[in-house]
Amino acid sequence: MDEPGIFRSVIGCIAFVIACAVAVGMPATWLMRSSKERVEISSVEYYHCFTRFPRLCSKKWRTADITAVEIGKHVDYDEPETIVTLSVWQGKKRDILGYWIGDELKYEIFQIVTEHLRSNGHGFRMVDEIGRRS
Repeated sequence: MDEPGIFRSVIGCIAFVIACAVAVGMPATWLMRSSKERVEISSVEYYHCFTRFPRLCSKKWRTADITAVEIGKHVDYDEPETIVTLSVWQGKKRDILGYWIGDELKYEIFQIVTEHLRSNGHGFRMVDEIGRRS
């Protein structure tokens, strides 16, 4: 029986899968971080994409389907996120805007998005968890 050979093959396959994930994940993360985001909100449609790769991670929703806009440390599985995020929700689907930008700018964008949605008469839940209420 060649048990050590099988063990080495399994470990080799696992290491190969991890190496491939890192080889693809690191450049993709860098590209997303260095890319500009584009957000368009009309009275009918919400569209968010990255300008370099518009098809990658793009969201296109009906504006009427937006259920919440929140800023803060989102809690998922009883664990809060480590950074403040600006999220737009469509039911259970989440879109994060400006992940890499600072909190002050995120808050300004939060105000612009919520004011625009309100001015178009859309009902949604607004959650401001960072305490800068105007």
